[in-house]
Amino acid sequence: MAIDGFARASSKTVNPQLIEKHLRLNDFEKLVLIPDYEIFKNGKPLPIDGNKKPIKDQLLRFFKKKGNSIQKGKIAAKIEKSNNFLKQLHTNMPHTIIPVIGANIALPKCMSTLEQEFDEWKFSGIHIPNHILKADLITPTTYDLYQWIESKQLSVIINLNGDNDLHAIQKVIRDFKKINFIIQHLVGIEKFATSMYKLQNFWFDLSPMYAISDHRLKNAIDIAGPNNLLYGSGFPYHKHLMIDDKERLSQIGLNQNDIEKITNENWKQIFTFEKEPVLV
Repeated sequence: MAIDGFARASSKTVNPQLIEKHLRLNDFEKLVLIPDYEIFKNGKPLPIDGNKKPIKDQLLRFFKKKGNSIQKGKIAAKIEKSNNFLKQLHTNMPHTIIPVIGANIALPKCMSTLEQEFDEWKFSGIHIPNHILKADLITPTTYDLYQWIESKQLSVIINLNGDNDLHAIQKVIRDFKKINFIIQHLVGIEKFATSMYKLQNFWFDLSPMYAISDHRLKNAIDIAGPNNLLYGSGFPYHKHLMIDDKERLSQIGLNQNDIEKITNENWKQIFTFEKEPVLV
């Protein structure tokens, strides 16, 4: 069994039946779900060819271009809508879904909103979609938020928006060593390696693997090592089977223990899972 990370939840793209099919086909035990904020009208997967250009460069250019056309006043409503859908999914599948709620750190009421949501349903982590928010990650307000996250023993998944975010989140990770931070799409992994190799509270995800060239994948393994990498299929936009991704990891030189860490054990260090009740 394994755990699938960084799947996206949207009423337009997933439902419990589709999730169950995905878990069954890939022998996944659980699914880490973040909101799909539906900010792109066509709902298509990212236009990435990992064999041609590094994924981080394409992601940053893509979101910079798209982000400029998004009215920031509408983002809060979309985050709220996505969170509500994620809540419904988790209610229907509490032992399967590991919910990571979206945080609109651009709004002053962000923390009070999250506090209220957490009291209603105990989500497992916070997603900061800074590729669309483009907010300042270091302010008194955001530091209050990190302290709240730390007090609730939650993890943080963040989608960075360029070098300014890289420098900021490095400081945050140093200041909040009890929070587990997950950086999406390998963004900034080379810069992290030179300045933060002694810290143990951050990971990088490999989602979606089809968009990462063999060269970049090997580089990520050399830099971060199997202990600090996390597997994600890119569901529902990417239909690659995990068995194929495992075979690829094996072909580039990882043994079965290392593959187990990336696809399962590392996730268990980050999230506390609700166990299914045992019928007597």
